Parts: sequence; C-alpha cells; structure tokens
Amino acid sequence: MIVVRHRTSATAATAVDHVIASASPELRITVLDLDTGGRGAPLNVGFERAAGRLRRCAR
Repeated sequence: MIVVRHRTSATAATAVDHVIASASPELRITVLDLDTGGRGAPLNVGFERAAGRLRRCAR
C-alpha cells in the first residue's frame, strides 16, 4: 500500500503516522511526503512509485 501525504501539516502527518503504526504488520505500507504539485500530483507520484519508476520523493 502506498500512502502519499500531500502538503500535510506536522499535526496531520503525526496522525497519519499513528494510523500506519497501528495497521496490521502484514500490510507493507510505504508513506511518501509530497509538498509540491497540484491535485493530481499525489496520484502521479503513487503510480510512479508502484511501477518502480520513482526512487525518492521530496520532503
């Protein structure tokens, strides 16, 4: 599973981290932070990562 946090405040990022930490260990969850781009940017980044074309995401 890939979760892309787009333009997220520190408080919201912490909340997401708590949810991810409480998830089942069998789930392989990747969390990416994205501070640029428009509404479609998180989808594009997520698809690129899933396809193996994205190595890093700017924080």
